[in-house]
Amino acid sequence: MTARTQIVLLVLTTLTLLSILRLVRSGKLKAKYSLLWITLGVALVGLAVLPNLADKIAEEVGVYYQPALFFVVGIGFLLLVVIHFSYELSRMENRVRTLTEETTLIRHELAVLRDALGAPPAIVQGEDPRGDDTRGEATGERNVAPAHCEKPSSRARSSVVPPGQAPPRSPR
Repeated sequence: MTARTQIVLLVLTTLTLLSILRLVRSGKLKAKYSLLWITLGVALVGLAVLPNLADKIAEEVGVYYQPALFFVVGIGFLLLVVIHFSYELSRMENRVRTLTEETTLIRHELAVLRDALGAPPAIVQGEDPRGDDTRGEATGERNVAPAHCEKPSSRARSSVVPPGQAPPRSPR
């Protein structure tokens, strides 16, 4: 590896590490995901600073063409990333399923309590009171957030509005 290649690799790797740290600080990338990329960046900085290290590793592993070693390591790294994201996706799907079931049970309990008290049925925010709400029809899902809300608030109010009242407006 030439000195110019080493400098370019060192600069690019350093810029990548700084951008990853910036994403973590701004909250756009979680720390647990950044560890993977920071580890890769530190390894690349090591290869940029010690270019003979890659040759020695390739020789020890039995690979005689150094770029082939990078491809094998890169494919292995990407395989680990895909496995990790598949795990996270499965975990999130289970969490969404659990939350959906809990929400359904709570709504059922609320309906039973309203029936027991003789209270009129409530209108769920985001639902058309005439009953012709078609949002989410293709997927079977319903949007219960009010149309004027862009993001759910951490201090979200109850999603049930008594009949005859308009849903509350969120402060802007």
